[in-house]
Amino acid sequence: MGNSLQEQFLKLGLAKKNDANKINKQKHKHKKQHQPVQEAKEVPKAEQEKKDYAKLLNAQRAEEQKKKELALQIDHLIAHHKVEEITGDLPYRFTADNKIRKIFISQKIIDQLSNGILAIVQEKPNVYVLVPTEIGRKIGSLDENRLILLHSKENSSEEDDPYSEFEIPDDLMW
Repeated sequence: MGNSLQEQFLKLGLAKKNDANKINKQKHKHKKQHQPVQEAKEVPKAEQEKKDYAKLLNAQRAEEQKKKELALQIDHLIAHHKVEEITGDLPYRFTADNKIRKIFISQKIIDQLSNGILAIVQEKPNVYVLVPTEIGRKIGSLDENRLILLHSKENSSEEDDPYSEFEIPDDLMW
């Protein structure tokens, strides 16, 4: 008794199996074409979520690519403009990454750093090199974390000196 009417007709020979298959296919197509409205609304929503996720991934990839290009540009500037002959016997201390770092340089290089002719930039982690001030400023504008030390050429102590108006006597002995 569990047999459907279609199966009963097939057993009795009143219907052919090919005709039954055609009817089943037509019913299936009709159901698929007339899906409920709720399912139709969910499909565009899912597609929109996929598009949003793809846009987010593309934006992240573009940002990473921009960072890589910026790092390559900075590395190129450092490689072509770093001062090679800086070794000396005098220690020069500066702060980088909240730590005091030390490099050994000559007195001439120390004077150039103090006068704002040279700047210290980070080439690699824990590797610091000297470059001309213009290049140091350019690197600082591209990535402020790579510029470690840059003194200005102007001496602010001369401008703020309260005794600059007074002359020093010629016979003053120390």
